[in-house]
Amino acid sequence: MDDLKEGNRVDNVTEIHWIESSTEKSIIFSATAVGALVELIPSVPLLNHLRVRRTLSLFGLCSTLGTFFTPIAVSLSFYLVVWCRFLQGLGVSVILTVLGLIPSSWSPKSDHSTYLAILSSAWQFANAIFMPVSGVLCDSSFGWRSIYYLFGGLTGIFYSIFYIFYTDAPSMHRNVSEKELGTIGEGKQEQPTIYTLWLFTSVLGLIIGYAIMIWTTNRIVAFCAFGFAGITSGLIIIATVKCLTLRCQQHCHFAVGATSFMSYCVQFILPLCVGFMCPDNTSEQWTRLFVIVTVVVILTNIPFPLLTIQEPADYTKQSDSSDRKI
Repeated sequence: MDDLKEGNRVDNVTEIHWIESSTEKSIIFSATAVGALVELIPSVPLLNHLRVRRTLSLFGLCSTLGTFFTPIAVSLSFYLVVWCRFLQGLGVSVILTVLGLIPSSWSPKSDHSTYLAILSSAWQFANAIFMPVSGVLCDSSFGWRSIYYLFGGLTGIFYSIFYIFYTDAPSMHRNVSEKELGTIGEGKQEQPTIYTLWLFTSVLGLIIGYAIMIWTTNRIVAFCAFGFAGITSGLIIIATVKCLTLRCQQHCHFAVGATSFMSYCVQFILPLCVGFMCPDNTSEQWTRLFVIVTVVVILTNIPFPLLTIQEPADYTKQSDSSDRKI
């Protein structure tokens, strides 16, 4: 975004562009978390009334508009950029909420983990594709604005495909046979798999990755450590959502929404902490931040394997009418 800085220096020499202010940048990063938090309020009622297909498509439209019009907003106003980031947050939040609902409807119990792993891998694939493509576009003649136009357009296309082909129940889909419906309904009474090991592996990977980043001065080693921490962090989503699915059953979307609320609270606070603790972007400042993050990750995940219960909760068991007292 050097063109914005140069244009601002030509037009107004006395004031810096907002893109150079750490406060404004922290607000922009936090706006996505604010949008995600706001979306969590109506997400559960919308999922109950509109179901997954319409709800996800609706918020996907918000994400598409927010991404596609960001370059235009940057040229017009800082507040329009914040609004676009807010719209992007609306689209991001609902994805995690429906992550536990789609496998429950479309997979047999025995393959639930496989479906969940495939769906949750979208986060890692998105970063693996987005980052190098963005770097190429930034260095090309197309410029940084082409990133938002490209991925905003692709977001709209993929959400349109989702709306056309997805149905909220396999029985409603014209291409699902009776044999496939029977397969999807199999294995509902199997014993749950223990997922605390997945979470332990994920947290251990985060700890190792952050610890190496703290003590190394080699850029390549730090890059590999950060990548290792990011890859292993993906297991947290699988372990958490899977355990919520086993424990909360039909109320999984509400439980995931509550978990998402805490996640986006962290995403809202973290950019502000970065702006406060790393104003100069020095290695010493980032080292202190990663030490704090490592300690918080350890302390907040220790209770999980000790307190987690994977059997269905009492509130998920529907009482038989014959057992009810009159």
